[in-house]
Amino acid sequence: MIVVGIETTGPDPKRNSIISIGSLDTEKLLSDEKEPLFYGECRIRQGAEIEPLALKISSFTEHQIKYQNPESHDELIRRWVFWIKSSKDKTLAGENIGYFGLPFIKYALYSSGYDLDFINKTIGTRSIDIHSLSYAHHQATNTPIPSKYERSALSLDETLVYLNLPKKPSPHNALIEAILKAEAYYRLVFSDSLFSKVSLKNIIPKEFPNKRRKDIPNFNNHPIPQFSNK
Repeated sequence: MIVVGIETTGPDPKRNSIISIGSLDTEKLLSDEKEPLFYGECRIRQGAEIEPLALKISSFTEHQIKYQNPESHDELIRRWVFWIKSSKDKTLAGENIGYFGLPFIKYALYSSGYDLDFINKTIGTRSIDIHSLSYAHHQATNTPIPSKYERSALSLDETLVYLNLPKKPSPHNALIEAILKAEAYYRLVFSDSLFSKVSLKNIIPKEFPNKRRKDIPNFNNHPIPQFSNK
């Protein structure tokens, strides 16, 4: 399973662009294989639009995503595809991934020159949604689910708090969010901690910005809630 986090310039895969990808291969991590984590920041895809709110959330500047980031959009996507090739289980996981992450990743591959046959074989259509797992876990533990307009309003931050995990850092970061989602998945499914015996700081990719290393969670400070141990 590959847990994915992305930062974009807006909500629309065709109008907006990926500007950062963070990913974690759980099988590589648990098998102590090389490069279980991936991170990269890129310049905006040519012709894509920028929503000011999206940059505020991620703290990227317009100058940075137009001129400063060392990799182009296509270079980052190709590097991510190369990284994912060695994964034994390429099933993608994330928060609302079918609605947001999967469409963005598929269009990013398509706009970078990959044909639809390659995209369908590499990415596919099935994914694992953290929200769905959290919703089911809330029901199983008889925990009230926040709602709005008579449907679930359960956010990733609420799931993280429910599992005694820190909220997403502000500003957002794609890799840290992928790490938090992966830990949330293991607590929801296995009532266990993925990172209890792994030193994250020893496997963080060199591309990860030094100024964000202080935001890397220490999961030993966040024990699994009692209901998850039942």
